[in-house]
Amino acid sequence: MNHRHGPQTTTAHELNDSHEALHIHKEKTPRSAAALTLDKLPVGKPARVLALNAEGALRRRLLDMGITPRTEIRIQKTAPMGDPLELKLRGYSLSLRKQDAASIDVEPIAEEGSK
Repeated sequence: MNHRHGPQTTTAHELNDSHEALHIHKEKTPRSAAALTLDKLPVGKPARVLALNAEGALRRRLLDMGITPRTEIRIQKTAPMGDPLELKLRGYSLSLRKQDAASIDVEPIAEEGSK
């Protein structure tokens, strides 16, 4: 069997270029300067959900509980050891583990009546 062009090889430079291209597609949408994760939000401060950085069952569970982009949310209180967090959203209270709250990007908003 005669190969006219020989076996195809990939250089390290080409592999690095393709890896960078894949990495670019996986990057998150840039957050605003005021954005933070829900676990870092001060108690009582209202915020708006920007994005969920969770996948699979956790993402589905958060969405099913009503934590969706543009939802207003606030931490009502924390347990004595700091975990879980008691959240207030959509007119009800919800307890959420701090680890799960870390996967929710929020943007603090001004409280109604204060400017």
